[in-house]
Amino acid sequence: MSPRRPLLNPRKVFTAHQHEAVLSAVIMAESNGEGSAAAAAASASGSGKFDVQLWDQVELVYQRVTKGRHDLKRIKAYLDGRADVARTWVKGMKKLSDVPDTLEDSSSINQVWLEMKETSSSQIKQQESFAQACQDLSQMLESQIVELKKTKTSLHATWSKVVADVNKKQAAHDKARDAYYNSVKVAEQADDAKETAIRERQQDKVISKLEARAKQCVKQVDDLHTAYQKSVSALQEAQQTHDATVADVLQQFEKLERQRLTVFVEQLKKFADQHDELKTNIEAVAQTLHTKVNAVDIENDVQEFIRANTTGKQPSPHVEYLPRRSEIIGHALDAPASGSSSSSGASAPVAPSSSATVTSSQSGAPIPIAPSGANEQAVALYAFEQNEPDDLGFQAGQVIKLLACDEKDDWWQGELDGKVGIFPKAYVKKMDANAAVAEPAAADASAVPAAPPVGEASAPSPAASPDGADAGAGVGAGGEPGAGGVEAPKLMDARCTALFDFDGQDDDELSFKAGQHLIITGELNGWYLGRQEGQEKVGIFPANFVQIQS
Repeated sequence: MSPRRPLLNPRKVFTAHQHEAVLSAVIMAESNGEGSAAAAAASASGSGKFDVQLWDQVELVYQRVTKGRHDLKRIKAYLDGRADVARTWVKGMKKLSDVPDTLEDSSSINQVWLEMKETSSSQIKQQESFAQACQDLSQMLESQIVELKKTKTSLHATWSKVVADVNKKQAAHDKARDAYYNSVKVAEQADDAKETAIRERQQDKVISKLEARAKQCVKQVDDLHTAYQKSVSALQEAQQTHDATVADVLQQFEKLERQRLTVFVEQLKKFADQHDELKTNIEAVAQTLHTKVNAVDIENDVQEFIRANTTGKQPSPHVEYLPRRSEIIGHALDAPASGSSSSSGASAPVAPSSSATVTSSQSGAPIPIAPSGANEQAVALYAFEQNEPDDLGFQAGQVIKLLACDEKDDWWQGELDGKVGIFPKAYVKKMDANAAVAEPAAADASAVPAAPPVGEASAPSPAASPDGADAGAGVGAGGEPGAGGVEAPKLMDARCTALFDFDGQDDDELSFKAGQHLIITGELNGWYLGRQEGQEKVGIFPANFVQIQS
């Protein structure tokens, strides 16, 4: 029997106790690393630093900085919008500056207006300054936004790199550790098998084979243990690098965050300062305007206008009743003769030619006036158109038989050509019962004036020009010279006011409205030659349609 082989070096054999001791040492080394100790110390100190309290929240810190950058972008957009609003306001206010600098009213109200214009200019400048300040703040935020993005992206990439390296080294460490632990277990099993064979005094060949197997396992344990130790060293180095890098990254993140908040507060303070300036300017404007408005003296302004524009002239007298002088009506026989002036300065109506007759509008034959004691009759001064079934229509010059003609009534009843109806009394004149009226068939209708509106005051008829038998010359109907020649107008220079509307029928007649002022340059047989004030056109018009101013 061969001699027994010596036992393996006991230092190379791992007992169960030794195995547990090795595992405990490895676990303690991993759990009591430098980073964990630092975290525990920081937690106890309560210093409030990113790299101390938030050493395991790098991603959360990164998200915080990212959201802060987004907030800066929102604030920048708001400042840009406020700048645009201020510029739009300035643009609108500058358009308002195109209005006149002074009012037509030169009273104390004008002083308020001037102050409003001046304060508007001041507010425009203030708003322009505000818009520029908002723009400057926006540009400052923009630079901060760009720098923040660049820095945070770089820090996050650095942190991600060391995390990836630690994860890689951790995976290698775990693999080496598991291989080492398994080799120890196999070596222990081989050693137990060898010891059993020796106790049982098995064949030397078997014992030798088991001893070789145990020795081979121990060698494998030594190799895997070395590899495991290297993986631990590599992981520890990566962890140390990670801890240092994380601390640096968190410190820079904290610096960025504090810088962002500082910039935010500084810009908001400047923004608030700009509002203080706006408020001060607006309060000053309001105070100035209140002062100017309170200084307005309404009564003094009104009295000053009256004093500045009083002419001292007396009002023109009112128009007086001037009846038409005629032989066929009785109430006007005592009226002033044609061409004489009343106290009001207006010319009396001119009596028609003695040869005037009334002609029937149907037959054209003269209509005799009823003899004395017969029913009253009236001659139509104007044409009246029938508008209602009970109206009596007629033409100017026709003679109407009066059936009811109370002077108190505005409407009379009469009969014409067998028809009975009512008509305005202002359109006719009663005829003298003892006079006979005869009118040539060739009477000129153009000499008959237009009728006034029903219910209004009647305008006098223009003076009829005498025919060639009664006067050698004159202005005929429509302003044409009479057949006997042209008489030169009497020159004069006077100012008059139109009492009634006059609508000229011919090119040489001057039309006007009641109340207009005219300049008289000549007079001819009851007609004036002149023009309207401020106009160049010269024409003739009836003298009894105007009143000469004193």
